[in-house]
Amino acid sequence: MSNLNQDDVFGSLRSQLLLSHIEKLPKFDGKLNQSLSKWLGEIQEAMNMLKLTDAEKLFYISLCLEGDAFEWFLDNKHLFLTWAVFIEKFIKIFRSSRNDDHLFDELCHFEHGINENTTNYGFEFMKLHQEKKNTTTPISRLNEQNRSTIHSTANKKNNATTTNIITEDTNMVIGSVKADLVPPVPQHFSAMNQIDFEIKEETLNSEDKRETSTIKA
Repeated sequence: MSNLNQDDVFGSLRSQLLLSHIEKLPKFDGKLNQSLSKWLGEIQEAMNMLKLTDAEKLFYISLCLEGDAFEWFLDNKHLFLTWAVFIEKFIKIFRSSRNDDHLFDELCHFEHGINENTTNYGFEFMKLHQEKKNTTTPISRLNEQNRSTIHSTANKKNNATTTNIITEDTNMVIGSVKADLVPPVPQHFSAMNQIDFEIKEETLNSEDKRETSTIKA
């Protein structure tokens, strides 16, 4: 067997051994229930024990990723020129999002203890809120701005609707009060007024005729 064939055989055997070992390594999916530092430490230690080069680490690392982390790797693998660049970008993207979510959870579930001083409670809450603002990613800030705009528009619409309802109700009340203050004239009263008016008109006409006859005489 020639040296070239031996190298090919050994290379193939080595690749198979590497695959069998790497496939047994823990997977990272980007979810919050995993420790990023612990997973990276285990992967680095295992790959160093297997004596992988940086190029081989970049080639095999996708076998240790799944879910969102795997999709992120596929979308950005053209940026990973070296293993060090991959580690830097990997930590940056997943640590920032995990810290932001962690602080958000703390803000949402921060409870005021029964015996806790109210002033200390306020300071702690504001500190957590400031930490969240400092670690929020640009994408998160944009989403927050969009949510604020949507809520503001919705509030304006709700206020306008509420104003219209109040105006309509006010007009109805005013109309009802006017109706109570000026009750409608009963029908029989209206008929009597009409008869009285006709009698007065006939009397005036008779008096006018008598005055005219007296003047002529």
